[in-house]
Amino acid sequence: MALKKGLGHCCYLHEWQPKNQSENPYLAYLALADILIVTGESESMLADAAATGKPVYIYPLPKQELDLWTQVKERIVARSEKQRLGNRGTIQPQTGVQYVCARLIERGIILPQADLHILHETLVGSGIAQFFGSSSGPTSSAGLREVDDIARRVRVLMGMPPEAGVAGQMDSVVRAENAGV
Repeated sequence: MALKKGLGHCCYLHEWQPKNQSENPYLAYLALADILIVTGESESMLADAAATGKPVYIYPLPKQELDLWTQVKERIVARSEKQRLGNRGTIQPQTGVQYVCARLIERGIILPQADLHILHETLVGSGIAQFFGSSSGPTSSAGLREVDDIARRVRVLMGMPPEAGVAGQMDSVVRAENAGV
């Protein structure tokens, strides 16, 4: 609400609505942007922004208090990871409540909370993104767009020309048909 109020009438602000998902200009905004500022609470938004190859800034949101269900899940995760030591200092097998907690996680019934701080630090540490307000200039995350390089390597391993892909193969077929081969 504060952003909308601060922008006034000079800018367009798309307010996402779950019932109107077909009108979401998200991908268009990513394509048109020169620099992306992404709030840090969503792994998928960070991945989408980083995959554009454009400079990405992470704007971390303040931590919110965990609701009761999230607190219960965190306690289950902590209990499953707690190691019991025997008399000789060796790790004992899981039993009782610890065993049940570990099985809940193993079966995907309880999913541990993502530690987004680690993701943020990894993106910044590898030069893919920077924290908003950073004094250094923008960087590019073009290193994430390695698919072309990998495809070229695979084509060479398969004995194909490095620049040929499906489109290159189709061009070769069309040229061969036109030449009467």
